[in-house]
Amino acid sequence: MKITAFGVRPDERQHLERWARQHGDDLVQTSALLTPDTVAKAAGSAGISCFQTVPYEAAVFKTMRKLGINALALRNTGSIMSTLAPRSTIAFT
Repeated sequence: MKITAFGVRPDERQHLERWARQHGDDLVQTSALLTPDTVAKAAGSAGISCFQTVPYEAAVFKTMRKLGINALALRNTGSIMSTLAPRSTIAFT
């Protein structure tokens, strides 16, 4: 499975690489934030892993849907970081 990780910090790289090897996944890592302008870097991925301290814009989720990406794993906690509208307006199915 291909996974694209956004917002990767230098101290995370080796851990993410080890995880991908252990699970047999193809991992693409970038320090870029997940934005409407960068989400296309994940084309062909089954999912996205992301860490950032700015909100995730609704346009990101719309583009993910167009790309067929329906999994997003956030590596940050403690805050609401999404402007995602209710499921009725941005359907992933």
